Amino acid sequence: MAIHLREIVQAPRWLVTCVRLAPSVWRRLRAFAPAQISDDEAIEALGVGLARYAAVEVPTCLLGGDRSPANLRQRWEALAKVLPRVRSVVVLRRHGHAAHLTAPTEVAWAVEDFTDSVLERR
Repeated sequence: MAIHLREIVQAPRWLVTCVRLAPSVWRRLRAFAPAQISDDEAIEALGVGLARYAAVEVPTCLLGGDRSPANLRQRWEALAKVLPRVRSVVVLRRHGHAAHLTAPTEVAWAVEDFTDSVLERR
């Protein structure tokens, strides 16, 4: 589990240590581990396939947080280069991968702004 958090999720070592020191949190994460590992293996089997996204012809908004792990930021930056109709890239300040939990209102505003922009261009 700790290896999974460090190598796949790319969580910093200090965070993994802190989570391990909280037994109730560690138990909850361990309960999710088998499904997460299965998902990771299925995704890995597909290969990177970034070029597949070049065929997505719908307006797109990429939403991330400036505190997201580096590997996630790299992924949406790569997507932004490949997707043909990226209308916006929104980076929420002071938020990370779980912004839908930590800043649901800001996420909703970003989605609303994007939706409005798509509807206005019809």
